[in-house]
Amino acid sequence: SFEMGSEKQDLEHGDWVINHTTYMALSARRFARGNWRDFLKSIPIRKGDALAFMLGSWDIREVCGHALLKGVFRYIQTLQEIALIYPDNPVIAIAPNPPSRTDNLDPTRNLAKGSDAERLDIWQLFNQRMEEAHSRKLVKYYWNTTLYYRDLDSFMRPELLWPKDTHIKLG
Repeated sequence: SFEMGSEKQDLEHGDWVINHTTYMALSARRFARGNWRDFLKSIPIRKGDALAFMLGSWDIREVCGHALLKGVFRYIQTLQEIALIYPDNPVIAIAPNPPSRTDNLDPTRNLAKGSDAERLDIWQLFNQRMEEAHSRKLVKYYWNTTLYYRDLDSFMRPELLWPKDTHIKLG
């Protein structure tokens, strides 16, 4: 669930309701390096808990962007390994948030690598590859819940972000 103004909203996907809880420490770099095992061992995971993973737009630009196909392949492999280790827990990949436009970011923090068009292309290609993996049953669950966050051009709606930042101020 998340709060927007005074109204509380749930993100729904099919029969599932996403109740936002998070451990913000599992980055794409951890996936790529394999240290996700130690991280998952450090948190309480009970039988039946859904394990949802959502890379940030920064992660897909920095890790996957340089070698997108290799990065997506490694991410899919990792999700498959997690599903084998936790057979009683659904493993869900959630689409990363759309990229922010450069003019909505703090220029002193180097948050925008590449042009707006390049970042949007990487984001769209990542989602396309993940949708393909889902349709080929390589990833059982792939949820693209970004419709709420996107503007008409598929960039992040700036009013949802902290000022001059890439992080959502909701949830």
